[in-house]
Amino acid sequence: MKKTIYSLLVVIPFLISGCGLKFSGNSFSNAKLPDTFKNRSVFPTDLSGAYQFADLTGAIIAVDTAKKNDKEPLLLGLIHPQNHVSKVIPIPESYSYYKSRVTKEASAEGSYLIAAASLNVDQMMEIEIVDVARSYIDFSTASPYQDVLKQIQEWVRLHPKTNSDTRIWIKEVVLTKIIVSNSAKVKSNASISSGSVAKIKGGIFNTSEQQNKSVQLGLVAYDIDKMARQTAEIVGIAGDQVDAKLNESKVNNLYSYKSIRKN
Repeated sequence: MKKTIYSLLVVIPFLISGCGLKFSGNSFSNAKLPDTFKNRSVFPTDLSGAYQFADLTGAIIAVDTAKKNDKEPLLLGLIHPQNHVSKVIPIPESYSYYKSRVTKEASAEGSYLIAAASLNVDQMMEIEIVDVARSYIDFSTASPYQDVLKQIQEWVRLHPKTNSDTRIWIKEVVLTKIIVSNSAKVKSNASISSGSVAKIKGGIFNTSEQQNKSVQLGLVAYDIDKMARQTAEIVGIAGDQVDAKLNESKVNNLYSYKSIRKN
């Protein structure tokens, strides 16, 4: 009996391939999203032509987290250290790259994979995520951080919080390319004579050659009201010490379906 089952397992792929059906070589699915991507807030890139993405470094934005993004994130102001110049820095593809076939359950990873929540149980998508360029405010020395923190404390004093919006200050902006192709599960009684398929979790999905390409903004951002409560204990710190301090107010995995607009 075991020999018969083994023979069938060997023969079936050859029968399928003889009908013009190809099994795609990559069988990985729902791969974990690296922290590089998860430790950001994600926004669409439609900035209404008002500014380039690098201009968002230092921006203060109000995000309607309590009402599930019912209103657009609103640009409230800008805070930069003295003599800051926004620059766009290309990112090598090998530095920050992700590719996987994902099903609905991958949306639990959040961030760039939140779109998987729209899939039903009979759907799959292959997603490729590539960071293209970044712009950031450098806190490798102590003075820029201290300068920014003093400005933030003064800004919050002059603009007390009046609603449930989360007000974030953006230290870094990353431009990311997203490539998606969707697939549907092949039903057991369906007949397929040609094309490519992939085996995921015991199911067989057709694979589409049609790709949808888009770009999104990843923001390394901090709750400005929490930042304002940081005190003189930060005097003299820089680099990793600043990052550790900022983590107390970092906003991770915040996803907006709407673009940032000016007030």
